[in-house]
Amino acid sequence: MTTSKKPSNEDSKPLGWKLTVGISVLILLATAAILFLINTTEPTAQNVAASRRTPMLVETTKAEFGTFAPQINVMGNVQAKESVGLQARVTGEVVEISSLFEAGQHVKKGDHLLKIDPADFENDVARAQSALEQAQANLELELGYQKVAEMDLELVGDNIDWSDRSLALRQPQLKLAQAEVATAEADLKQAELLLQRTNVVAPFDAQILSREVSIGSQVDSGTELAQLAGTQAYWVVASIPLDKLQNISFRTDDGSVGSKATLRNKTAWPSKVSRIGFVDQFIGSLDSTTRLARVQILVEDPLALSAAQKGTPPLIIGSLLEVSIEGKPIENVYRIDRAHLRQDNTVWVKQEGVLRIVPVDIAFLDSSSAYISAGLGEEDEIVATSLSSVVEGAALRTEDEPLTVE
Repeated sequence: MTTSKKPSNEDSKPLGWKLTVGISVLILLATAAILFLINTTEPTAQNVAASRRTPMLVETTKAEFGTFAPQINVMGNVQAKESVGLQARVTGEVVEISSLFEAGQHVKKGDHLLKIDPADFENDVARAQSALEQAQANLELELGYQKVAEMDLELVGDNIDWSDRSLALRQPQLKLAQAEVATAEADLKQAELLLQRTNVVAPFDAQILSREVSIGSQVDSGTELAQLAGTQAYWVVASIPLDKLQNISFRTDDGSVGSKATLRNKTAWPSKVSRIGFVDQFIGSLDSTTRLARVQILVEDPLALSAAQKGTPPLIIGSLLEVSIEGKPIENVYRIDRAHLRQDNTVWVKQEGVLRIVPVDIAFLDSSSAYISAGLGEEDEIVATSLSSVVEGAALRTEDEPLTVE
């Protein structure tokens, strides 16, 4: 019987392994061929911008040349120029209060504010008057005795010596009577003065800030009755950087006023409303917190009580104001917008179509302008545009210039 031989598993393994390797090689070759075709047929990218210079579009302006008064902008606090804690000068009960004696009221110098019970002081005046009359009567009697003594002395003649003569003429008694009259007159004046002090009046034109007593209050000499602030003028105390002081004028002994100061309160006043004051004097110490110098600005009629100030806002003690002080004029300088002053005291200038970074000398800086003493010319075109890339020699153009690409 004939039998056939079947292939074993060992015979089929080499064939399967070779097939797998062959397929993998074909895939790799096909991938390599595709990548080669892509790389050889892709167009070449060219950076056109890299080989050309496109001018940057900017706005330019020119500096102003001349004499300018810089504005020094600071903050100031309103304070009373004259203020007082009104005190009682006698002891007693408050028996009368004026309708003017209320917080917020305005009073004139000499206006009656309140009265302290005058009864005891009226009695003192009466007693002092009586004592004076008695002393005057005693003096008149003594003068009569003087005449009698003179007649007696004439009868005695010149036989009496001078030491006895003074006693004979009653000179010591006369001096004593005269002294008693003088003392009584002084006592009467003092009693009248104390009686006058029971009527409390305003010491100057003032606004009443607070009232501390009412009818029936018992007060002693020195008891505070009210707080008053003078209404003739207020101070605005402003803090100034030390390097700005030299550009501020102060009041002089001949009456010349200091630098003009414009006052604004944006939180309480309309935007176009302001008050005017004048720098008066420098307070000779620095602010302990900010280390800034302090100056006093005088504002007349701060409460706008006169017809000339009608319609202007009153100043409020304790309020914070924006202060713009007109500095001393600076001659022969170029004025530019402060935003156009660049880092390290330089200015960007467009010259012959390119950017030039020009160093300048600063005469003064205020909040809005820079005053240049050297480095600029009247025809220089100052670059007003902020540039993201600042390179000396970069190409620039303005709106009215055609676009050219190099």
